[in-house]
Amino acid sequence: MNLFIIRNWFSIISAERIINEKNKKNNIALVANSNIEYFKKMEKYMNKDLWKNIEFFNPKLGKFAFLNQEKLLKKYNYFKKILKKYNTSVIYLSNLDSLEEKMLYKISKEMKIKINIYEEGTNLYVTFIYNNNIIDKIKSKIRNYLYQEYSFLTYQKNNFKANTLYSFFPEKYKFTNVINKEKINFDIKQSNDLKKFLKFKSLFLSRPLSEDRIINRKLEIKILEEFLSNFNRDIYFKFHPRESKEKIEFILKNYKIKILNNKLQEFPAEYLIYNSGIENLIGYESGTLAYISEFKKDINVYSLLKKIVENSKSSYLKTFYDFYRKEFKKIIFI
Repeated sequence: MNLFIIRNWFSIISAERIINEKNKKNNIALVANSNIEYFKKMEKYMNKDLWKNIEFFNPKLGKFAFLNQEKLLKKYNYFKKILKKYNTSVIYLSNLDSLEEKMLYKISKEMKIKINIYEEGTNLYVTFIYNNNIIDKIKSKIRNYLYQEYSFLTYQKNNFKANTLYSFFPEKYKFTNVINKEKINFDIKQSNDLKKFLKFKSLFLSRPLSEDRIINRKLEIKILEEFLSNFNRDIYFKFHPRESKEKIEFILKNYKIKILNNKLQEFPAEYLIYNSGIENLIGYESGTLAYISEFKKDINVYSLLKKIVENSKSSYLKTFYDFYRKEFKKIIFI
């Protein structure tokens, strides 16, 4: 069996492109999502004919999980059972920065399961240095001292060797941890029914910046206000599920924007974009901006990430900002 770790709607696109283009049979989707209801909405975009089974698991280990050996061991054993249950011969990992996929990698090596990597977002192309502050360094030392058998959880991407990489931009993958690189094609389902309702020309993809404590709410609103004051066109907002109701209500009350109705809010952004006559796409650090800038060259793609990076200490966002500027030059940073 081929077992794909599915994390989001984009990984569904990638996995099904691999299955179709490479003629893969006997496929299992192991869905890593803590919000089952959210993924149930995404599930309708899956081609059920391509999947033998779809199984869900909660990837959340909780804060300071590295101090809880019992919790780590429980998750480790769960993954072992899953791989045995489906008689897995090939595993497709998509995010080796995650704890659970590092576990799956180690178990797969032990069980002599072939390991491939595939694209579920632009995080595929970057790696993050987590030991760049005193707290991370202390956590790492404690983890390595107490539970040496779990030290692999601190590894960076290049430590994980795989057979084949499947991606939309194999030439942008700079790590040396794969033997083969294979390109897959980007494809979005077209819907004539949906096109009838999508008449907007500008779409803003919002993010839970203050909710995730990347920047404070006051600064987030200020950056948004500066953009809107210079963007003299009608604009529709697609809010992220984790953005607070309070913030959304404040934005709607104080700024002349429009919001997608509840039904359209549930659609993946790429699906909306490909089924509309959109001319301008605006956002922060979303991988959607990168993909649309490459695959829909008739759309102007703008990012406010520069403003965020200038006002944040987030090395995570700085990594993406540097990567996007270098590899996706059609994105306009404002």
